[in-house]
Order: sequence, then structure tokens, then C-alpha cells
Amino acid sequence: MQALLDAHRLLYEVAASSTSGSKRIPDFDVDAFECDVEQVAAELGWT
Repeated sequence: MQALLDAHRLLYEVAASSTSGSKRIPDFDVDAFECDVEQVAAELGWT
């Protein structure tokens, strides 16, 4: 179970750090993505 949580935390860190680069992708709602990432992280106690 801990390995799965570690993998999810790594995914969160990558997603959180890549939102600025995502602003160059056409038709990608960065604000909604960032909100979703932050919400999941908060629910899991990562923030």
C-alpha cells in the first residue's frame, strides 16, 4: 500500500510542477487541472 501512495505522491509532484508548461498546450484547461490536483493532494494530506 505504501508503494502505491508513494507513486501517487510522485504523480502529484510532477503534475503540480508541470502546470506552467501546460499553459502552452492548446485547449487545455490548466486552471481546472491544477484545481483537481490540489484537491486530491489536500484530501490525501499532501499539502
